[in-house]
Amino acid sequence: MSIIYDALKKLEGRRVRPKKDPLADISADKLTANQTENKEQKKKNFKLKSAAIYIFVVIFGFISAKLIFNYFPSFWNNYGRSKPKERIELINVTATDAAKPAQQILPKDTAPSTIAGQQKRYEKAPELELNGIFYSEDESYALVNNQIVKAGDNIDGVDIVEINENNVKVRFGDRDLILDNTKTK
Repeated sequence: MSIIYDALKKLEGRRVRPKKDPLADISADKLTANQTENKEQKKKNFKLKSAAIYIFVVIFGFISAKLIFNYFPSFWNNYGRSKPKERIELINVTATDAAKPAQQILPKDTAPSTIAGQQKRYEKAPELELNGIFYSEDESYALVNNQIVKAGDNIDGVDIVEINENNVKVRFGDRDLILDNTKTK
């Protein structure tokens, strides 16, 4: 206990307390009043200067943006703005030009009727999406365009012919199509 007591005494001895001077208090009060007035004045000046700088920067930004947009429009046309439309020049047609008949020369051996007879045109099949395949004890079912169908059913003018593990065979007109169940990435 005495060791702790001795250590505390040494610490208290090291602290030096200043003596108070009654005249020093009066002059210190005057100095602090003047200092607070100066500090308040400096704060007001700083606020005015910072506001003026802020306004100057904003005005400078607007002016520089206006100059950039006005003097460099070709730069901005490449980024999102549409290009100016090309002028279409009208050609004056005189009555003598319109009176001339146009010549049509078609080869006789390639008539449109023979070309159409050689190629069969197929109707476009309706869009079918195979969503899944289900199996039961007796039959297998497919989920096509969010409708449950089995072999022999008709959906959107397409006959369901056969349902396998990974695909469904359908017939549209005289064509056989296969709906695949594998998902592509």
